[in-house]
Amino acid sequence: MVFDIGRFRRQDVILQISPLTPQPVRRGRMAVEAVTAVIFADALASLVSLYLTPRYQNGDFTASHPLSSCQVFTNAAREREKSCRLVPDEVNADYGYIITTVPPAPQMASSIAIVTGGGGDIGQAIALKLGATHDLVVLVDIDEAKTSVALDRLGREKFGMQICDITDGEQVAEMARLVLSKGAVRTLVNNAGGTRAFSLHDMTPEQWRDETSLNLDAAFLCLHAFQDSLKQTRGSVINIASVNGLSVFGNPAYSAAKAGLIHLTRSIAVEYGKFGIRANAVAPGTVRTAPWESRMKANPDVFRDVAQWYPLERIVEPQDVANAVSFLSSNEASAITGVCLPVDCGLTAGQTAIARTITQSDHY
Repeated sequence: MVFDIGRFRRQDVILQISPLTPQPVRRGRMAVEAVTAVIFADALASLVSLYLTPRYQNGDFTASHPLSSCQVFTNAAREREKSCRLVPDEVNADYGYIITTVPPAPQMASSIAIVTGGGGDIGQAIALKLGATHDLVVLVDIDEAKTSVALDRLGREKFGMQICDITDGEQVAEMARLVLSKGAVRTLVNNAGGTRAFSLHDMTPEQWRDETSLNLDAAFLCLHAFQDSLKQTRGSVINIASVNGLSVFGNPAYSAAKAGLIHLTRSIAVEYGKFGIRANAVAPGTVRTAPWESRMKANPDVFRDVAQWYPLERIVEPQDVANAVSFLSSNEASAITGVCLPVDCGLTAGQTAIARTITQSDHY
């Protein structure tokens, strides 16, 4: 049985009593304030009421019942699964409590979120949002300098980082091993992605392989590395796809990979549903991120030009994507799996310019 009994070195303590044959007491140095507890122990298959009256002697703590052993745990043990037991330093034959020393248990997070591409604008926004619902959020990225800056911005108490090339299976496996040593993964967000080749004419076979590897293969590698933990937590996989995976807007290798990512999402939902794992995709439209800065330098009105194709007459912000991810990872979406949610300010719903041209109506 466990009882809260007072203060131990300015920390709440719990005293745990278990039956033991009479033996000498070992007194550990303890600063205990106002401690009196009633302990019930099971001795020889029957409940025996035992009264424990701690004594004070030169700042030491002395236990006084001959039938039990005691262990002292800090209050943090209940919250962080850490224990602290007294160091025996003196034997007193008058009493029968034994106090032993064990190393503290490692601190384990009960829920971890993984965000690949965590050093980027969208990754940071997602991480910040998931930080409210997870014990630890790990930013996985290949760019150590950028990710370190992101971590400083987010705060290192609840956020961590792992530097990893997620297109390399061995690196992903090692990254997963390090993450899982900290606790259980409840949410996997495959957010990393990118593109450089704007057309098939401009693309080389190497560029095709690079873009499909980053935008599709990496998501599978991460799923494979964390699938056992996700089964244990009945967790959630969220893949950041793109409207490019739903229609043609240029960047063909990127688009083909994102279309594959959407189908991978559905495959996970169907095959892993029996383990309680949900899988969904988010398909952003144009997002205001750092890669657009070069285009803005060439054309300061680029966002205004792009926004004309969106019914909401604006582009997507990183926070918009993060809000969708937060919802899909939450219990509010517990019946939602296998979907692709466009976060695109209406782009895939239709274009007002086309509707206006066809209908010749000013209402579009």
